[in-house]
Amino acid sequence: MRRTILILVMVAAAISCSGDEEDGLIVTEPMYSVSVEIPDTISLGEQINYMAQASLLNACEHYSHLAQSAYGHETYVTLYKNRHIGHEYCADEVTTIEAIGAYHPNVVGTYTFNFWRTEGEFLIREVVVR
Repeated sequence: MRRTILILVMVAAAISCSGDEEDGLIVTEPMYSVSVEIPDTISLGEQINYMAQASLLNACEHYSHLAQSAYGHETYVTLYKNRHIGHEYCADEVTTIEAIGAYHPNVVGTYTFNFWRTEGEFLIREVVVR
């Protein structure tokens, strides 16, 4: 009896998660950085704080997160959105979001920040650390 119930539960779960329906599917995608506020110069020991703006194009898009990767004096920043797939209608409503990030340099020099726009295109800003 328990085995029959377990099999029925497993079959019901497999049918409900078949993946045939896309309603509710969420895809995470990079966002086009529209503008950036970042200082030109800071002193060693200070943190580089920045604010990047990007636009969500409709009601089915929501800000997800900011990813930052540093390689020496070069930092790459990408904003991400979650986009709901399978909805028949998503109201056009452009919303500007602001994402805040920080980087703590450990040596003096010029640091280059590359904010992702599209494949191979970045909004580039430099910060001098004295």
